[in-house]
Amino acid sequence: MSRRVVPITEADADKLPDNQKMPPSNITGTCKQCGKCCRYSGCVLVDAETGRCPIWKNRPIACRMWPNSQANIVEVGCGGFVQTGL
Repeated sequence: MSRRVVPITEADADKLPDNQKMPPSNITGTCKQCGKCCRYSGCVLVDAETGRCPIWKNRPIACRMWPNSQANIVEVGCGGFVQTGL
């Protein structure tokens, strides 16, 4: 099965409801743009040289809402987020 990633513009992002701009409210922190989650998910857009996302500023909704659980954070080794209230 092939995946299709559709970047969104800043104007599109501004129109999103707040619950689609960020991870869930019990996930705190900020993206360090290290690319670990992108490489983990096998994103085809990751830059092979830098390992980073070239469309990060206009990334798709699924990327904006990641991570959505402590399991995501641990599995990928993300240093930017933590789940609170565990």
